[in-house]
Amino acid sequence: MLTTNFREAVASNHVTAFIAELASSLPRTLSYATVYCTRLCIMFVVAYCCTFPFNLSAQQTAVTGPMMYPAALESGDTKFAVEMALTKMPESVVEESDTYRWPSWTLDGWVGLPLDFSINGRLTTQFINWHLQVGPKWRLAILDPLTFHFGYDVGVFVGGLGSGAFDNGNVSSFVYPNMTIGWRSSTLAVSLKVELNYCLSKVDRAGTIIVRTSKNFPNGMTVGLFLEQPFWDNSNFELGMRGSVLKFAYQNWLLFPTIDRWYFIPELMMGVRL
Repeated sequence: MLTTNFREAVASNHVTAFIAELASSLPRTLSYATVYCTRLCIMFVVAYCCTFPFNLSAQQTAVTGPMMYPAALESGDTKFAVEMALTKMPESVVEESDTYRWPSWTLDGWVGLPLDFSINGRLTTQFINWHLQVGPKWRLAILDPLTFHFGYDVGVFVGGLGSGAFDNGNVSSFVYPNMTIGWRSSTLAVSLKVELNYCLSKVDRAGTIIVRTSKNFPNGMTVGLFLEQPFWDNSNFELGMRGSVLKFAYQNWLLFPTIDRWYFIPELMMGVRL
């Protein structure tokens, strides 16, 4: 059903309208992106320097089983990681600036399948928000160590908060076609991931009032850069930054954004493979 809806939306020329609307807001989006990407790069460098002593004392001398890099995974093998992300919400929504709040926690898991296929699942939470994203990946190694992952994920978001007179919730579903390009040396793995975001359904609830958005719409895209290297006690440390151009970011559903526009949302991510 999800795949059928996605194909129908593409056939109805929604993608063309999405590209035209995104192009019209490109100058403003690039202005915000330049400022916040610069800040993200500074935070990225600082975080990398802070973890450097642990990298020197790591017992392993090579990156083994990286999470974001498209590494080979034997059929039946598994790997897991815990990640934390700091997200910058749009100023026009939160009505303040210079704050990187909204930390979220993610459990990332992989299961190997035959013929270079695998299943990747990510469960992200902010304790009142839950987002589950699951989908297959196919690995293509053309010029090792340069490798690729091609994937198609399905995501479901559930958010709810009831406290006194405040009783609100949101349930949304998405699809995420994605591609990852990775390169690795003996001690470092670098990955670039591009992910499209298509919203299949969105249901907002405020008390007994329910607003349904059943019409599929292109929701934007996300580009992320990730570094992975040996960390501590034979584990790997992951450091990444992502930039998203979205209309609906599930992290800010509780703020009830009312302006139909594109938002640039930067994130700084850190994680450790278990």
